[in-house]
Amino acid sequence: MGLNRTGFARALVFSLILATSVSFVLSQSASAASAAGVSTTTSVWGGYLVNAPAASSGTLAVNTEWNVPKVTCTGSSELVDFWIFVEHEYNPDSGMMLAVTCSGTTATYVIAAYLTGSTLGGVGHSVSPGDKMQTIASVSVATGAGSLEIKDKTKGWTYSTTGSETPNTALSGYIELGVCGTPNTVVCASNGTAPMPKFTTAEFTNVEITLYAHHGSIGSFLRVSSDSVSRLLEVDSANGHVVAEPNTISKSSTGFSLMWKQGL
Repeated sequence: MGLNRTGFARALVFSLILATSVSFVLSQSASAASAAGVSTTTSVWGGYLVNAPAASSGTLAVNTEWNVPKVTCTGSSELVDFWIFVEHEYNPDSGMMLAVTCSGTTATYVIAAYLTGSTLGGVGHSVSPGDKMQTIASVSVATGAGSLEIKDKTKGWTYSTTGSETPNTALSGYIELGVCGTPNTVVCASNGTAPMPKFTTAEFTNVEITLYAHHGSIGSFLRVSSDSVSRLLEVDSANGHVVAEPNTISKSSTGFSLMWKQGL
């Protein structure tokens, strides 16, 4: 999921397979275990997926602060992507991805923007490990109006864009905050032989979500009986080892931590 070493090819691959990965996640009931309303599931990516059934009006949005993790490259062809997405008609309708690729022991950090089903490319600004970031992404179900704003509070820059799509009130709404990295071949468009590069904990704080009629912190969605909150553990598709996972949230949680567990 994300950008490859030569440009935005991984981002395009990601857009094509995301719907499949969401379906995969929602079908893994055999490995799910309920904990205070959170469904914990193994998947090809790690993080949180918040879902609400279709409604005829309302907004789908996420507003969160987060930090740029430091990625340690070991010399192999490693890569890891972190993303914040609003999904409804497209994959995604609005959002961004931080793609980190390794060349030898050097890590390169690039942010790509997405809006109304299109990969807009780079945002024209650099980011560094430790930067304090904010992402605000939204789409109106009734009008199809979408917007995206990305801020680097450390470096002081802001990227923003707007767009529109044909409204469709028959589809569910999703919010994704996640990570995917080698060695998961199809999802991350890697060669499948490199390990998940070690990264410092990604902290998602002040996570505010709007799914149709409900607006609140990520934990507040555990109180909404019609919605679902899935905690996803990324596993190596070859051996089942957990390579990245978030901590478990509660009804009072306003954020979560996304942690590296092991390479292979």
